[in-house]
Amino acid sequence: MLWLTLNRPHRLNAFTWTMRDTMLAAVRDRATDVEAVVLTGSGRGFCAGVDVSVLVDEAGDTVQGRRSRLQQTHELVRLFWGIDVPVVALVNGVAAGGGWSLALACDHIVAADDARFVTAFTRLGLVPDLGGAYTLSRRVGATRAKSVIMRGQRLDALQALEIGAVDWVAPAASLQSRFEELLPQIAATGKRWSADGR
Repeated sequence: MLWLTLNRPHRLNAFTWTMRDTMLAAVRDRATDVEAVVLTGSGRGFCAGVDVSVLVDEAGDTVQGRRSRLQQTHELVRLFWGIDVPVVALVNGVAAGGGWSLALACDHIVAADDARFVTAFTRLGLVPDLGGAYTLSRRVGATRAKSVIMRGQRLDALQALEIGAVDWVAPAASLQSRFEELLPQIAATGKRWSADGR
């Protein structure tokens, strides 16, 4: 098993380019000899999206530089889709913006009963990154996904389960043990996404 733990709990594991590069390297090096890749967050949240301070630091950067960094981040999604083993998100606490998109890029999502999901992009005049609009649409249907995204709807774990945005919900205190119980089923089910997104 390859565990990827987003470990910036003081920032609700807000995503940085360093975290992206570390995850890319770990998956490239180890994903061929494990039965699954597991993505989770430390502390009280899964991921609050991209750390805004990263974007502030890029204020004087070129358009090409920002585009390159975003393309490199999307490479992580393509890698999740392209490896042969299932990628599982264990979502604890909040998954917001790009954090939810990152979970949606995984083949399976096991959510704690206190998990919360929100796209948040429309409040900033943006569209979901990391393929979030695509993967949410594939999970819940285009009409429902459009409604969730355009309204910036907040979903709790049971609401997300009801519409098919997550696959399982477990008590927060036993999230990892529930995943371990589900692992044979997850391994048998295999991949949701393929390298070309189908």
